[in-house]
Amino acid sequence: MKLNKGWRGYISSREIAGNIIPQRIQNLVIRNYAQSQEMLFLLSATEYYMDNCYMMLNRLLEETDNLAGIIFYSINLLPLDLLKRKQIYRKILEHGCELHFALEELVIREEDDLELVEDVIVCKILASKSNQITGDLKAMGYGMASLRVMGGLWCLGEFDGFQSVIELGSQDIHSDRSQAASFIEGLTGFKFSEGVPVSLETFYKSMGFETYKCIDADGRNNALVFDLNKDIAQTYGFSAQFDLVTNHGTTEHCFDQLSNFRNIHNLCKSGGIMLHGLPYQGYLNHGFYNYHPYFFKNVADANGYKIVGMWLHEWPFDKVKVYSDQLMNNLNNNVLTNVNILLFVAFKKMSETDFKIPFDSAYVDPRDL
Repeated sequence: MKLNKGWRGYISSREIAGNIIPQRIQNLVIRNYAQSQEMLFLLSATEYYMDNCYMMLNRLLEETDNLAGIIFYSINLLPLDLLKRKQIYRKILEHGCELHFALEELVIREEDDLELVEDVIVCKILASKSNQITGDLKAMGYGMASLRVMGGLWCLGEFDGFQSVIELGSQDIHSDRSQAASFIEGLTGFKFSEGVPVSLETFYKSMGFETYKCIDADGRNNALVFDLNKDIAQTYGFSAQFDLVTNHGTTEHCFDQLSNFRNIHNLCKSGGIMLHGLPYQGYLNHGFYNYHPYFFKNVADANGYKIVGMWLHEWPFDKVKVYSDQLMNNLNNNVLTNVNILLFVAFKKMSETDFKIPFDSAYVDPRDL
């Protein structure tokens, strides 16, 4: 990195992810970020208002021989066109520069950094394609946020080779049926014909899954009638394993969390995905429990899970946001606001071992016990 040279900022006059952000605010975010990273911040270039105009960005890229790098206000200022993004990345890396995104606190220093940045962009693109969620908050099921998270994982190849899925809860789609159908058709190319239900089973089969099952004490949607408070392998002799196990708004209604998370672990094949979509903030008197990212981190650490992704969704708005410490700080500062926030967490099960109870790693190192 060219430490003796400064950093130019890059801000925009037009909407950013559907919002008008004053230029002074964009500059303030960049300046604070640069100061925290001990960067020599020079002036920002302001992009013109016209859609798909990147004239000022192209001028900045021509200056890279004389810069340490460019600090974008947000990753949302990158072009939607993948080819154009690749050209920007190539220009930056060829000149030994860095590309920083102040709002998301992401950085591109080398080729290996591109995967994370592109993952974030894919999630943001998917999040922008749907409108507001509708449906009964008290019912278990999928709104558009859940569909987008599942679709995003599918687009990223996380379900490649998967054939079987089991869901905790007899799930329904609680968004507008025509909206959900349009999303599924646009995502997978599946075409709904007369008589084909807009259902979760159809959604998963459109993504290539062959086997769909669910568990619920109410027996709806051909559910397996099991009590998830019990070890279902011991109590019901059910020991089948699946490529994907989902928990969309179910375990917060079950008292025995150990049995629930052990059942999820045992239902998942090694190499499979466990996806949770559960209440984080708000949802007062919705169920027995709310969940924190810290809880899932400790579960993952104890069991050797890979955290594939973590997202937050504020109901009834339409954006699914990638989890970050900065986002958590913003939420903590506004904890008294009357909002309902869902937490989505995707785990990959890395080995076939017994489920392990996590310790609170802030206070106890289980290796010491």
